[in-house]
Amino acid sequence: MMVSLPCRKSAPTRRDELCSEGIAFCCACSAAEPAALCTFHRIWVKGRDSADAVANTTTVSGMALMSIALRSIMDTVAAFLPRSSLRAWLAAAFALSLSVGGNAVAETLNFDNAPAGMPPDGWTLTMTGRGEPKWTVEAEPSAPSKPNVLKQSGRATFPLAIKSDTAIRNGFVEVKFKAVAGSEDRAAGLIWRAKDANNYYVVRANALEDNVVLYKTIKGVRTSLEIVGRKGGYGVSTPVTSGQWHVLRCDFAGNRFKVTYDGKSLFEVEDASIVDAGMIGLWTKADSVTLFDDLTYGEIK
Repeated sequence: MMVSLPCRKSAPTRRDELCSEGIAFCCACSAAEPAALCTFHRIWVKGRDSADAVANTTTVSGMALMSIALRSIMDTVAAFLPRSSLRAWLAAAFALSLSVGGNAVAETLNFDNAPAGMPPDGWTLTMTGRGEPKWTVEAEPSAPSKPNVLKQSGRATFPLAIKSDTAIRNGFVEVKFKAVAGSEDRAAGLIWRAKDANNYYVVRANALEDNVVLYKTIKGVRTSLEIVGRKGGYGVSTPVTSGQWHVLRCDFAGNRFKVTYDGKSLFEVEDASIVDAGMIGLWTKADSVTLFDDLTYGEIK
């Protein structure tokens, strides 16, 4: 959803005029068909001045977005905290805003414009190992963004759907998934920094095991990675209910990876096996029948 601030300048008279205090053509300086890059917030606005204007591809300054969010939060917090507590809270918030830098380019794919029953364009549909994976766009009444989802219903060692035109070193990838069936496995995963079908990172949620685990796959061999601050173990146990939609996400920068599941931060991992930019994509295992929707990914530059 697009965040906008009050603008102190008069309504722009030209389509390419920018507001000095808020997002280009924000609510206080609207225009019929805004299409401009706000130099203050670094947000590319396409279409009308509404949340829908940034529904497809958005360029966001991390610092600017954080400062917008913090400003709103500070106004709320200030009404309730005593002055002494407020000072400490503001100092911490300011430090947090400084820790966010660079520009993040994000895109969301929901498969709704692809024909049902067909594989999606722009993807390499493959596998690690052997088998016959089957990736198709299908209509799904329960889809978070109707009408379509991407469905994996074949069988292979590790079925993969790789977004061929991506090359991200530092950024994030997130997807909504529903584990439908599978007797040997019932999993959904995200991959990043993929060089090919045999070299990538993957985090997966498993509905048969009720856990989330992060692995590296090097030359086709998958190895689980230890969690920061914990010796040994195997991922994190958490309910992964079959037949329900869940959200899986990984933020990655340098050799540090942070995993979030259903909005809750689960764990972090450190590894330097794959350091270069690579492709992002989707992953399942064995006979898993899994639905995917609203795949969102972005790069921090």
